[in-house]
Amino acid sequence: MYGIKIIYNRNDVVGMHLTTTINSKDQPVSILDAIVQMNALSFQKTEEGFLVTRLNSVK
Repeated sequence: MYGIKIIYNRNDVVGMHLTTTINSKDQPVSILDAIVQMNALSFQKTEEGFLVTRLNSVK
């Protein structure tokens, strides 16, 4: 739908589930922002796409 790449560590999102409705007019940043706020995650824009990480993950 958006043609973007989302990069994440599988261990950061294991066991998480999300049920939502996405409007085709919603921007990817808005969608990701809602998802990360509900799941103790964060994201940042990179050259490749978006990087999603757990807030308390050790780098």
